[in-house]
Amino acid sequence: MSIFALDVGNTNVTAGIFVRGELVHVFRFASDARRTADEWVVLFTHALARAGRLSGEVEGVVLGSVVPPLTSSLREAARALFGVDPLILGPGVRRTERAMVSAIFSSKRACVRSTTSAITAYTSL
Repeated sequence: MSIFALDVGNTNVTAGIFVRGELVHVFRFASDARRTADEWVVLFTHALARAGRLSGEVEGVVLGSVVPPLTSSLREAARALFGVDPLILGPGVRRTERAMVSAIFSSKRACVRSTTSAITAYTSL
C-alpha cells in the first residue's frame, strides 16, 4: 500500500510517499495559495515520475495543513490525480493529529511511528 502524505506549511508543501509504512521519497514545493489544483497535479505528476512512481500506485492521501487556502486546491488535486479523497488534518482537528503529518518528515524512524495512526485511520474509513 502506498500513501502520499502532504505537510502544508506557510513556506513549503512537503510531500512524501510511504510504501508499506516506510518513507521512500520526499519532495518539497513552495507554498503558493495562488496555485490551482491543475498546477498541483502537474507538479506532483512530475515529482512522482522523477521518483519512478505512478499515480496509480497511491492508494491513499493524508494532508496536514496550517494554510486553509491551500487545503482546497490540494484536496482537488488529490481527487484528480489519485482518485481518492484525502484524510484532512487541519483546523478543527486536534493539534496532535495535525502534528502527525509534520512529524512524518522529521526522521524516518519518527515518521513511521507518527504516521501509523494516520494510515490506520485512513484505511479504516
